[in-house]
Amino acid sequence: MNILHDELNNFKYYYVDMNFDFHEEHKDRRDRNKSLIKLILDKVNHESLDMTIALNLSCRYGLLDFVTFVLENTDHKLLDFKKATSILYDAWERNYSYSTIEEIKDMRDQYEKLIKLIIEKVKHDSLDLQILLNLAFCCYSLDVVTLMLEKQIIKC
Repeated sequence: MNILHDELNNFKYYYVDMNFDFHEEHKDRRDRNKSLIKLILDKVNHESLDMTIALNLSCRYGLLDFVTFVLENTDHKLLDFKKATSILYDAWERNYSYSTIEEIKDMRDQYEKLIKLIIEKVKHDSLDLQILLNLAFCCYSLDVVTLMLEKQIIKC
């Protein structure tokens, strides 16, 4: 039985799309529920949770701390990283269209950290490296491209 399935699906409601996230009311709701989800993830037996949903939603909303939590507390064989990185890329494209220049700058920083974390923590054969590289270019992230070159994920 997956006791947290409905709660994680409600996560979609509580974490509204980033293009609305910059309104104060949504930020407040996001912060309150972020603490609640973190508490649940900390205290509940992970075998009863659908961590794939948690990872996918965390990627969708660019939640670095949740992605970190899932990567550190879940058997990576149970997760679909190609789907998660695809969701991350789709979220970038969706949110980029509706964001101001300042919001895009913040998004770049956020996504750069997420990409670096994924590259550092996940086996590269589990990833869609083309999507991560495309996302690095979308974010204008020289650091991510350099990291991929240093780790010989991409070759010149």
